[in-house]
Amino acid sequence: MNKKAMILAAGLGTRLGPETADRPKILTDIGGITLLEWITRKLVAYGFSDIIINIHHHADMIEEKASSFAARTGASFTFSDERERLLDTGGGLYNARHFFGVEPFVLYNGDIVTDMDIGSLYRFNIETGAVATLALRQREASRVFLTDPGGVLAGWLNRQGNERIMVEGWKLITDSVSRRKGISEGDASGNEGIDSSGSICRLRETPFTAVSVINPQIFRFMKEGVYSMRDVYLEAAASGLVNSYDDGGGFWIDIGTPESLGKCRELFSGGNSGLSEV
Repeated sequence: MNKKAMILAAGLGTRLGPETADRPKILTDIGGITLLEWITRKLVAYGFSDIIINIHHHADMIEEKASSFAARTGASFTFSDERERLLDTGGGLYNARHFFGVEPFVLYNGDIVTDMDIGSLYRFNIETGAVATLALRQREASRVFLTDPGGVLAGWLNRQGNERIMVEGWKLITDSVSRRKGISEGDASGNEGIDSSGSICRLRETPFTAVSVINPQIFRFMKEGVYSMRDVYLEAAASGLVNSYDDGGGFWIDIGTPESLGKCRELFSGGNSGLSEV
């Protein structure tokens, strides 16, 4: 059975400047291959050959390019049309909900190049029965998910603005407790939480890789509109298991800026596509 995946590719790519003046970000060249074909080949290598792509900016170009390499990659493409209105990650997934059956699927952000083992991520989701499994990775980032010692989602934090959103049933330790333990409120390493049973634990902070495995049960927490998957994950975590997968090694690049795109091209220079070990 061919497993399913969704590539989020509707973004405008404005941070890339001239690179996306006449093409969508997903068709950016990353070293002799477009980002779309690179992601497709990676997904197909792990058995995810039935792929839906949401499209907006230069939508016709994406449809044409995907169709041109579908046969040689072994992929089958469906397109979720957002030409009239961008729906963000959550609204975009919900708009494509009829594509999915009852089996879990991969949700892959079209900015990301990584050597992550997607097969291992998928198996972990199946084994744990999670509504969603988020691949998290230690790296420099201001926005992080908060997880308990077992890797279960407890909240989200913006380190720069000290903005916190906790999963229902979770509370952060108060200022007085933080001070008593010698941890300032603004110290990103000092978050401790109390769960619904009253147990206290240190909450780990880890950035999201923008790759996840989703069980279709998640659609009961969603509706039509424009919104982020972050909000869906946090809501679903209150009613069902949303856990994390530790993506600990290799490379991970968000090609959304000229600097990171340059790093990606350098990594893949000399004919190295980064796919040889998939």
